[in-house]
Amino acid sequence: MVSLTLQDPPGETTHWTADMMATAASISPSAVRRIWKAHGLQPNRWRQFKLSNDPQFVDRLRDVVDLYG
Repeated sequence: MVSLTLQDPPGETTHWTADMMATAASISPSAVRRIWKAHGLQPNRWRQFKLSNDPQFVDRLRDVVDLYG
């Protein structure tokens, strides 16, 4: 469970949630939280960045930035 937490989560998500980990490990979300707490793991505070595979990413990003700029 701890080693799985340190791996990248499935799909485009940036970090594991207790529900996702519970499904992957076939245990309850509360058990996941207890294990994470016992090992001092906080996957939501992991500093990761995933690059988009979307070929229109730059154009879409510019559109969003233009909305706020």
